[in-house]
Order: sequence, then structure tokens, then C-alpha cells
Amino acid sequence: MAKKVSYRYQVPFAPSWRTYLIPACPVVLLALLTALFWGTHHALLTASTVDAVRSGNVPSDSRPVLWVDEGLRYRVHVVGSAADPGSCALAGQNRTYPLTLDRVRHSGDSAEIKGYRWVGAFRAPATDYVAVSCDRSNEALRIKVDAPGTSLLVGLLVLWPALLIWALARIWRIRRRSTRRALTRRPPEPPAIVSEAALAFGDKAQTMVYFRNGTFVPAGTREADSATGFAKERLAAPRDARDFRTAPAGDGGWLVTFPDLTVYLTHDETKHSRTADLGRHALAKIRLDTRTPEVARIRKAETPAPRT
Repeated sequence: MAKKVSYRYQVPFAPSWRTYLIPACPVVLLALLTALFWGTHHALLTASTVDAVRSGNVPSDSRPVLWVDEGLRYRVHVVGSAADPGSCALAGQNRTYPLTLDRVRHSGDSAEIKGYRWVGAFRAPATDYVAVSCDRSNEALRIKVDAPGTSLLVGLLVLWPALLIWALARIWRIRRRSTRRALTRRPPEPPAIVSEAALAFGDKAQTMVYFRNGTFVPAGTREADSATGFAKERLAAPRDARDFRTAPAGDGGWLVTFPDLTVYLTHDETKHSRTADLGRHALAKIRLDTRTPEVARIRKAETPAPRT
């Protein structure tokens, strides 16, 4: 019985520059996303005051007091029971800035937030430390910078270290494999070789189908495809385990012939030359070829030359 190869061997390995694309591409993509976030959400990253400021956040002043940055948009909310403000102003350190509230609510502006309702927004005319005052609702205000994308920023902050650790681990693994300069590979199965003794024993007037483990089947004068199918059926067909005969092969092996097929046993495979042992060995090889019917060779039938 042919032994299955189970050993492994090593082949040279040297990583190319393409190998480093696997850890590099996600890092580059995340860097581009971060740059895009910076360009579209710079208000969140540059605002002097990010958290919402309510009325009375500074002692002895009933107005909301905060740092504003020139050009940034700030939302104005009032307590739900308060009246809408008519006009607002920013009282800075050195001057007062009149405001005109923008009553058009953006898609990201919530209509209500924790008991406050949205009433408008304004853009800071200058960078200053100011107090916001509005008529009819001065003591019920809530001011917050319009900086959408907080959840995305948190996601980026969490993703950056995790992705960098993964990329560094991949590069370390590539470098480690490059140092060893070898990869483990399992070798392919050795090619099936039909013995010359088996080829000589087969009936030349019939198409002979030889299988990998030594079984060969006469298939009449069929073509290759139909002969293969016929031979596989013969392998699986029931047979009398005692109905066989043996004969020595020309190379020191043995030929065990059943009524429908023959099995070739090499000298190295044969432990005992007793007839019963040869028969059991041949039946084992037939069962092996039945489980994995791999055709090693098909020899077509030879037409006898006409007599003159």
C-alpha cells in the first residue's frame, strides 16, 4: 500500500514591497478620513468652549458667559416655558456686539434638548470672552457651539491606537518571517508511476485502466472516458475474496489476478509470499483504489496487424 507523504519542507521566502500594503493601506485610509474630518468638523476641534453654557454659569451674572471664536456658529436654546427672544447681543470685554439670530434650523440642530427648545443661531463676530443677553429670556438661555461629529471623533480616537497596534504587529511578523527567509510548505503527492511488469501483463487487445495504487482493469475496446467509468464500477463491484490466482512479476513483485481485475504488488510492499497473504494485500489495495480512484494511466487497445 502506498504511504501518504506527511513531512514538510521549507522554501526560500523574501517579502516584496506589496506585502507591506496589507498593514499600510488601512492606516493610510484612516489618515485620509481623519484629514477629511478635520476639514469638515474643524469647529469641534478649534472651539474655545465646546460644552453647553447655561445662564448663571458665572457667579453674580445671570447671563451665559463663554469664549466665542470668530466665524463659528452658536446655537441658542431657551427653556421650554420661556418666550422667544426678540433680539440678542454679546457683551465682550471691551465692546458690545449686536446679533441677528438665524431662525433657519439646520438638519443637525435638535428641536428640543433636555427641556430646552431651539430658537435660532448666530455667528460670532469676533473672538472674545462674552456674555450673551437676550430680551424676554435672558435667564433661561442655553448656548452651544455648532460642532457636529462628536461621535465620529470618539470613534476615530478609539480606532487610531487599535489600528496602529495591528499594523505594527503585522509589520513585525513580516520582518520576522523575512529574517528566517523560509516558508513551510507541504509537498504535493508523488506522481503515480505504472510498473513495466504491470504494463506487460495487461491484455493488449483491451483498453487497460491503471489506478494509482496498483489495480488495473481490462475495459474491452472502450474509449478512455467510458473505460474509466467502467473501471471504477469494477473496483466497487462485489467479488469472491478467495477467487484469485497469483503469479510472480518480472521485477520481483507479484500479480494477483481476480476474474475482473488484477493487482500489482511491488517487492518492497510484499512481506510474505504466501498466497493468502498476497490475496489479503491485494484486496486492501483494491479498497484503497475504490476510495480514491485516481487513474494513473490508460493504455488503449492495440489492433492486431493483419496477416499477409
